Amino acid sequence: MSLQAGEPLKPFTPLMAWATGSSPTPLTYRGKQSLVFGELAAEVAHPALKARLADLAWVNTKQHEAARLAIESYIECVRRLLAGKAEMRSRRNEASGPRALDLLRRACVLQRQIGWGGGQTDDLVSLAKKVRQPALRREDVFGFVRASDLELDFKTTRAASLAKTAEAFAATRAAAGDKDGPEQLWRLTARAYSRADRKVDADRALVQVAERLVETADRMAKSPMHETHWLEQAIATLRRVRGTNARRADLQARLVRKQGDIADFMAPISSSTDISEIVEGPRRNWAARNWRMLSSSTRSKAAHPPSPLFAGRQRNPSDDLPLAACSPR
Repeated sequence: MSLQAGEPLKPFTPLMAWATGSSPTPLTYRGKQSLVFGELAAEVAHPALKARLADLAWVNTKQHEAARLAIESYIECVRRLLAGKAEMRSRRNEASGPRALDLLRRACVLQRQIGWGGGQTDDLVSLAKKVRQPALRREDVFGFVRASDLELDFKTTRAASLAKTAEAFAATRAAAGDKDGPEQLWRLTARAYSRADRKVDADRALVQVAERLVETADRMAKSPMHETHWLEQAIATLRRVRGTNARRADLQARLVRKQGDIADFMAPISSSTDISEIVEGPRRNWAARNWRMLSSSTRSKAAHPPSPLFAGRQRNPSDDLPLAACSPR
C-alpha cells in the first residue's frame, strides 16, 4: 500500500489496480485482522513497520490506542532520520524530503483526528521545527518550504516569525543568484503573513512573487508560449493585491503582444533533403533481383520446351516478365 499523508479519510491506496480488482487496501484487513495488527504493533521493534500496523488498525477499528502508537512510531522514524540512524528507500535521507515529511504529516493528521493535547502534540511541534532548521542551514529551499508548509497547515509554529525567516531566506537566495528558489520562498512568506493577519506584508510578498514570475518570463523570451504562461501567472498573482492596476496593465499589454507571436513560433517548419542515395540502393537491389529471376526463367524454358497442348496459343511478350502475373492486363 502507498501512503497518501494528506488524505485523512483514505490515507492508503493500493500499489496496483486493474479492471477486476487491486492489490491490498485497508479494507482487505478489516475485522479481526485489524485487531491483530494493533496487538502485533505493540510487539514490533521496527518503527516503520510498527507505524504501518498501528495505522491500519486505527483506520479500520478507530481505536485511539492504535492511533497514539502510530503517532509515536512516525515520530521515531523522523527522529532517526534527523540523527542519521535511518535511511529512506529512495536514499533521500533528509528529514525534510518529501517521503520523510509524509510520515510527519501523517502523524499530525492522526493527532488532529484524536485531538490535540498531551505530550505527543509537544513532540510534533518541536520535531517540525527541528526538521525545518537543518533545511535552512543547508540552504535547501524546497525542503525548507515543505517543512514550513506542514507547520502552517497544522499551526505548529508562529506564523509571523516563520514569515520573517522565509523573507530573509528569499533575500539570501536572490543575492546568491538563485533563479527559482526566491519565488517559492516569497510564496511561503505571503502565506505566513496572511496566516498572521498581516495583510500589508502579505500583499508586499505577493508583489515579489509576481516580479519573480516576470523574471522567469524574461528568461523565456525565445519561446512566446512559455513567456505568455509566466506573464499570465504574474498578472493573476497581482490581481490579489490592491493598487497594482498600472503594473497589471503593463504586463497585460506585453502579454497581448507576445500572444501575437505564438502563431509565427508554431508555424510549420520545412526543409529539403536529398534522399537519392537512399532510393538508389533499393532500386539497384530490386533490379538485380529481377535480372536473376529473368535469367532463371529463361534457363527453365530452355530446359523444358512448351507443351504441345499450348502450341496454338498466341504468345504474349509480357509472359517473360517475372512479375507479369501481378500486372494488370
